[in-house]
Amino acid sequence: MDRSTKTKYFELILPHIRKRGFSHMKIDEILKYLNISKATFYKHFSSRDDLIEQLVIDYASQVVDVDPIVLDKEMPFSRRFQRIFEQSMLSVLIMSDEFYYDIKQNQPALISHITAAQTKRCDLLQQFYREGFDKGIFRSINPVVFFLQDDPVLRRLMDPFLLNYYNTTLKQQFLDYYTIKKASLFKDNFLNTVEDKLIEQKITDILRISLN
Repeated sequence: MDRSTKTKYFELILPHIRKRGFSHMKIDEILKYLNISKATFYKHFSSRDDLIEQLVIDYASQVVDVDPIVLDKEMPFSRRFQRIFEQSMLSVLIMSDEFYYDIKQNQPALISHITAAQTKRCDLLQQFYREGFDKGIFRSINPVVFFLQDDPVLRRLMDPFLLNYYNTTLKQQFLDYYTIKKASLFKDNFLNTVEDKLIEQKITDILRISLN
């Protein structure tokens, strides 16, 4: 299966899995979401569990693993930082609590893929932040605390009660959190090197695809 086809299928099924998990899903329901025939489904996947396994492995490699952009020393620190933030958003939007619980209960062996990717990500992000510290671009902060806060904070910002109570949108919540992260990381004389128009569009695109 080519990359574009796989991505299309994952984008179609993810909004349903992230809301309710996958353990309750029957093949006929999956076919409806993917808008394909049973023959086409079994051409690409051997079973529902095979679909989930491929989705989790793809999630670990495409979202949890650090993007090559982040490790590219020819890229501006601002863009590399933004890519980290984009991946953090994708991670919480894809791996909902319901989805993770179903994986743990029904396909626990897949947890190792996520854990291994998270460990690798932690090590590589520390290298990135220390590089910024050494070049005098980033403030002197604890890199582990800085990036580990993303998952719980982003998940909390997605709480429908908070969105309703404060009369705001998920896009605005994410943008505000991004602004706080940016200001706390970059030294004042480097803040004007960060172009925010790109991240605004990225947030819009990510929310549209993940929550459609």
